[in-house]
Amino acid sequence: MNRKIAPLLLAALLLTACGSPSSPKEESGTIRLGIVQGQDFTHALPARIAEAQDLFTKHGLKVQIVDFSAGSDLVKAIAGGTIDVGEATGLDVVAASANGVDLKAFYGTAATTPMAVIVKDRSPIRAITDLGGKKVGISKFGSLTDFTVKLIAKQTGAKGITPVPLGAPSANTAALGKGDVDAIILPVEFAYTLQAAGTPVTAIRIADLTTDSQFGTLAASGKYLSANRDLATKLTQAYAEAITYLQANKDSAVQLSVAKLAMKQEVAVQTFDELAKDFTANGKINVNGLKSYAESLPTLNLAKKVPAEADYYDPGFAAK
Repeated sequence: MNRKIAPLLLAALLLTACGSPSSPKEESGTIRLGIVQGQDFTHALPARIAEAQDLFTKHGLKVQIVDFSAGSDLVKAIAGGTIDVGEATGLDVVAASANGVDLKAFYGTAATTPMAVIVKDRSPIRAITDLGGKKVGISKFGSLTDFTVKLIAKQTGAKGITPVPLGAPSANTAALGKGDVDAIILPVEFAYTLQAAGTPVTAIRIADLTTDSQFGTLAASGKYLSANRDLATKLTQAYAEAITYLQANKDSAVQLSVAKLAMKQEVAVQTFDELAKDFTANGKINVNGLKSYAESLPTLNLAKKVPAEADYYDPGFAAK
């Protein structure tokens, strides 16, 4: 999962200066919704459920879903005004804010991270603490996968972990297969995909390392939220119903994962069983989770200083 975040987000800042600011939609109820990873279960499924079940329409919204493949691209689109709201990672939001981009999380879609350490079945790595002295594939330095490696080292005390930037998930899985790295960091569904393709691997989730996590969020500029509070509120209501529906309707969620997320049936079933419970229908944001991302920014070379909470979080939509 290549959730790339440009270290300085210079392009996003330029777009902020040149693009037209977000404002109430000329066509009432229209929201342009960007998904940071268009085929990712955790990021994409709630919106696809809401679309399929006409929940956006129920709340008087016309939602245009736009898929992205990197957090940096989604941030640029929001800054430039071509996307109104983004389904992004908490790290995307705080990194953007720290670099001067007006972006605030206002609804939490999934607090728990789906990231996992994936190893070959015969690997001597049987637990996260076994990663000391090992080479671990990541997407790029400064990415969510890089953050995950640093979190593992910090929380477990594992010494000498060497992160190896490999790019796209396909490059990571290929490197694991050839033995170029000892492990890779990807969402757990990638392990199921490898298993379905006949590659024996084991996934070790890192969710238990910390209770302070805020993986998925809805985020928008503070300017947009101020001008379109009613639209944003309706969007959170549609998301809440969508998440409640998908958690209660496994068959529908699985079939939509196959149709919209290009998953094989068996992979969709395994992914649902592992990750569906991690969605948060009430939208409550773990502020400490965002804070942990924010405090990691200087270490990840994504910002020179830690941004203030008020710069990356709008509490006005918090669950009561």
